[in-house]
Amino acid sequence: MNIINKSVYPASLVLWGVLTFFLLSSLSYSLENNTIGKSSDGCYVHKMDLQSESLRNNDTILRYKLNRGVYFKALPTRKVQSLSSLKKKYGEDGVKLILALSRVDEKLFRKTDTLIVPSVMANLLSFSPFPFIIEQARDIPKLILISRKLQAIAAYEHGTLVHWGPTSTGRREKPTPEGLFSMNWKAKKTTSTIDDDWVLPYYFNFNNKEGVALHQFEMPGYPASHACVRLWESDAKWFFYWGDQWVLDQEGRFVAHGTPVIVFDEFRWGKRKTWRGLLENSNSARVTQNEVDNLMEKYLPTIKERTEKRETYLADIKRKKEILKKAKEYIVVPMPLMSAKPVNTSNLSE
Repeated sequence: MNIINKSVYPASLVLWGVLTFFLLSSLSYSLENNTIGKSSDGCYVHKMDLQSESLRNNDTILRYKLNRGVYFKALPTRKVQSLSSLKKKYGEDGVKLILALSRVDEKLFRKTDTLIVPSVMANLLSFSPFPFIIEQARDIPKLILISRKLQAIAAYEHGTLVHWGPTSTGRREKPTPEGLFSMNWKAKKTTSTIDDDWVLPYYFNFNNKEGVALHQFEMPGYPASHACVRLWESDAKWFFYWGDQWVLDQEGRFVAHGTPVIVFDEFRWGKRKTWRGLLENSNSARVTQNEVDNLMEKYLPTIKERTEKRETYLADIKRKKEILKKAKEYIVVPMPLMSAKPVNTSNLSE
């Protein structure tokens, strides 16, 4: 038989009510300040508003949106025994994410003193510093954004993010030029004009005048190139096959631009690397909507004009090829005339 002490029950109820009130008040205060508490290792946990833009229901990028609190912690590289030990702990994809957030590659990860480790291991797209959607670019088949401040690159198809990765842009003495460019020509492998020993795999030029391109090369965690945009090999290969080259006519003359490329903002020389801000606020180190709006206002009219010219030219070429193909099907080849008289073969020599 269960016996309930009725004198204790009201007191317990009051105590429960008081505790509930304080918990709700604390949670309300934390949410208002974009913080939902601390992790076991003392790091503040921020509710990461990864992408809050209005998205269309058919945008598959939605599946990469994280809906839980995410925080980042610093992992000193001196405490990392080896890359293998890191992969054993976080897995291949986890290490790829950590290196991307830290802007280094596997070979040079010790060039940085700190690796950035997220509390949640998810697809790399989920941690994009670029917006998932650029509404103004819905009519643009392909678009590339390169942030010198964030040392990151992004690819869009009809305004939807499809890929992003870390970069190492031009060093202080030779910065990657700012502005609107286009993908021009490419080579699966080439050598640098500065040093013949520098092999540049998956080279895709986007500034023919100054010889600036996307390509694979060392990624030390800061701008280190001679104006080119260095990428991981996997990213360089991806852009190599994804991007569209310029269009030339049969005489090799320029006709239409390739995939548009926008290089923008400035690296903060002599100051803390922008992406390190994730350690204090997981909503920092991102390209803001205001920045995107400014870029679109400045460059979108030219991009649309170039895109329309390219599509019109290629459509005209396709139409001419179809006409030529149909014409060949209706060409009548005359048969050789047959002699009505039998041929006298007695006069033919052997």
